[in-house]
Amino acid sequence: MERGGKKMFDALSLGATIRRLRRAKGYTQEYMAAKMNLSIRGYSKIELGETKLSVIRLFEIAEILDLSVHDILLPVRTDIELKSLHLTERNQKQLRDLHNLLERILDRS
Repeated sequence: MERGGKKMFDALSLGATIRRLRRAKGYTQEYMAAKMNLSIRGYSKIELGETKLSVIRLFEIAEILDLSVHDILLPVRTDIELKSLHLTERNQKQLRDLHNLLERILDRS
């Protein structure tokens, strides 16, 4: 999504990224909801993009997942950019995998 020529983050992409990162850590929605003092439905709305995420909640999620906010937001921006290219889902996954591999290599440097 763009506004005034600037790329914006959308709640759906952010929620999908948070879900992917949570699953990668092996955490359940119940675990996240309990850590954040939310109902399971309240937490689920975050992952489904049905609620806007406050900066405080974003930092809270990053802390629980032992990640930086940058780690959460970068994939969202990448997802938005990939969607704007109208690539096939398979190509989007391949580009995402390549992006993740490059990030891991750069992190080791």
